[in-house]
Amino acid sequence: MVQTNIAKNTIDNFCYKHYNINVLLDKYITSEKKINETEAYLMTLGKKMKLIRVKNDLTQAELSEKMKVTQTFISQLERNVLPPTKMYIALFCYVFNISEAELFEEVA
Repeated sequence: MVQTNIAKNTIDNFCYKHYNINVLLDKYITSEKKINETEAYLMTLGKKMKLIRVKNDLTQAELSEKMKVTQTFISQLERNVLPPTKMYIALFCYVFNISEAELFEEVA
C-alpha cells in the first residue's frame, strides 16, 4: 500500500510538472511568434522607408539633413537595426508629404 501511494504521488508530481512545462513552452512559443511578427513588420517598414526615399531621389545624407538626424540613423532605420519612434515616423511622413497610413501600407 505504501509503495502504491509513493508511485501515485510520483506520477502525479511528474504530470503536474510536465503540464507546467507545457504551459511555459506554449507561452514562450507565443511570445516568440509575436517577436517574429514584430520583426517582419519592422522589415516591411524599413524597406518602405527606403523605397519612399529612393523614389524621391534623396540620398540618406540628404534625408538626414532634412530630418536633422545622422546618416547612420537613417541607415539603421532602413536596415531595421533601430525601430523608429512615433516622432521619427511623423517627421519622415512630413518630409515626404505622405500620411502615416501610406507609410504603413504593405509593400508589394
